[in-house]
Amino acid sequence: MTTSFDEHCDALILHIHEIGQQVIVDDFLTERGFDDATPRELVQELENSGLVHPTYTLSEVRCRLTGAGVRRAQQLINERPKRRATTLRHRMLQWLEEHPESPNWDEFLASGQVHFDGTTFTEAQLKREAKHLYGLGYITAATIDQEVDGVLWPDITTSGRDFLFDGDQRSGSTFTTTIHHGPVINGPVTKSQLAWGNTTAHQDQHPPADKGDS
Repeated sequence: MTTSFDEHCDALILHIHEIGQQVIVDDFLTERGFDDATPRELVQELENSGLVHPTYTLSEVRCRLTGAGVRRAQQLINERPKRRATTLRHRMLQWLEEHPESPNWDEFLASGQVHFDGTTFTEAQLKREAKHLYGLGYITAATIDQEVDGVLWPDITTSGRDFLFDGDQRSGSTFTTTIHHGPVINGPVTKSQLAWGNTTAHQDQHPPADKGDS
């Protein structure tokens, strides 16, 4: 199970913000155990989004945040509590999908899946989310009085698998958050006005004239 490319990008943005200066991307990936991403791919993606200023050499890649990168880091920090919980739940369900018949969560806690945004998920956090997933019916588990529900012999259910891959269609929610780095248009665009990157833009919308009056 690998960490998504977007998670690598967000983790790097937060790391640069916390360090407060230019960082060597190769060292960051090595320290975090991110062996499924390359420095140049990450930096090029962030540069294309206007979030970093990179410096390339033959042996390493360095980068620092732009103004937009700083704002993105602050946004991630503000969203961190919710993102931590939803990310952990998603990873737990994905883990059970890929590791059936796991007796407990010990191997998950020993894996790279516990790293997120430069921090580590704790056993207490995992147990809390396991109980939450168990209560929702997304996992089953053996029940013992002395242990939290969802911890021993956890297994993903059909509902959990549907949620993992399709999201909860009844509530329209999923475990993922989409960040749009550009204009997003919902609904018909006929005679629409588009404002992108302009915080002072104002748009008045008028209903179409009643055809009966023409």
